[in-house]
Amino acid sequence: MEFEQVKISHFNGLNLGVVLVLFILLFIVVRIFSGFPEASDGDISVQASIGFDIDNSSNISLTRTFIFGDFEQPYPSANLPSGGRNRFELKIEVFTVTAGVIVYSSPGIEVSFTPYNSAWPTFRTPDINNIKTTGPIKAEKASNTRLVISNLSL
Repeated sequence: MEFEQVKISHFNGLNLGVVLVLFILLFIVVRIFSGFPEASDGDISVQASIGFDIDNSSNISLTRTFIFGDFEQPYPSANLPSGGRNRFELKIEVFTVTAGVIVYSSPGIEVSFTPYNSAWPTFRTPDINNIKTTGPIKAEKASNTRLVISNLSL
């Protein structure tokens, strides 16, 4: 009786290595470009934005008189009372710089600034720049996503 070896598959070690490398690359690409996680209610707008807080610790109520840029809507209230806080959500787009301009004012007072964000697949670089004030008030960054407006100390 003669025995003949039967090949069950043409799959050899080299092909296994190629498949393994392709699987690892697929895993990396999916992790990097998976986007932003969806919120439980199906709304991804909050997940695809970064928040900037504007705190008014001055004794002057301010009104937003100008807004332009890549902000999520609806905007927060146009009024920023003394002791109040407004939060603006700036849209995030991967490989894109998103920005906007916000101006608050009151008689004899104006505060303007530019929140922006550079987005890459694995990190974001939010910041607030072009901070300008007129009148007896100052505005300072408390962090890259928080601006504090306060009375000008004499």
